[in-house]
Amino acid sequence: MAKLSITKGDKIVIASIIIVCLLISGGFALRARHANAGSYVTVVRADTNEETQYSLKKSRNIEVQGYLGTSIIEISQGKARFVSSPCPDNVCVDFFGWIEKEGEISVCLPNQILLKVEEKVSH
Repeated sequence: MAKLSITKGDKIVIASIIIVCLLISGGFALRARHANAGSYVTVVRADTNEETQYSLKKSRNIEVQGYLGTSIIEISQGKARFVSSPCPDNVCVDFFGWIEKEGEISVCLPNQILLKVEEKVSH
């Protein structure tokens, strides 16, 4: 069995890849930090491609019928989140949490429902 050795060139390539990854992730973090607060949450039902927008300024609970059953979405204080969903793991409820900045999303894959925050009304 041949012994593998790392050359100086290999170390330069590895360091370059790490630096590029850090720059890219830093760019995403910076963009997220400076994103504008959204004005609307768009609820997308993937099974029907139906999109409905709701203002984030008005607090309410919304029931959305999805592939598995009814998901409940809460809008409060300019934010939105899944409160409950019939999916088996409830990742949408426990992991995603509140979304409020433009471009943020929350999704329930088993129930095929997507929430996305937008600044302007989509047409």
